[in-house]
Amino acid sequence: MRKGRDLTGTERKLWNSVARTVAPLPERKIPGLPETKEPDLALPAPNPIRGETRVAPVMPRRSPLQPADPQREKLVARGRLPIDAVLDLHGLRQTEADKRTTAFITRAALLGHRVLLVITGKGSKEGEQGRGVLKKRFLQGIEMGHFGGAVSSVRQAHQRHGGAGAFYVFLRAPKKR
Repeated sequence: MRKGRDLTGTERKLWNSVARTVAPLPERKIPGLPETKEPDLALPAPNPIRGETRVAPVMPRRSPLQPADPQREKLVARGRLPIDAVLDLHGLRQTEADKRTTAFITRAALLGHRVLLVITGKGSKEGEQGRGVLKKRFLQGIEMGHFGGAVSSVRQAHQRHGGAGAFYVFLRAPKKR
């Protein structure tokens, strides 16, 4: 969305006079919902253990993403290497977007596709909290290896394909039997 024009002097005076008369809405509670108690997040006391025993924390498995092939990336951006499939996540809730993304990448890998375009949308400006959630979750899923090792690399798409709100997903070549 592009920035609108600047206000003229009379428009600015009118806006300021209207803005002074506005009062914020009072906070409203939703009727019918029971009051919820904050859960106790304190950790239980550890059992005493003899000796010094340390256990490494379990970290989620990260998929070994390869660096993107710059030549292949250029060919896709210029339209010389076709995009095999496109997924648009605009307007979806997080859980629905996660399910569709997983199904989309899995199906594409089974069909032997190599280049995908996933459109997440940009969200809003970086300073605002809680925006661009689909984009963040998509990148976290890729980074954590949620797609069964099918993804070779991911790159931000060219402007003609969605720019900062879209990603090229390069899939690994199907295994030869």
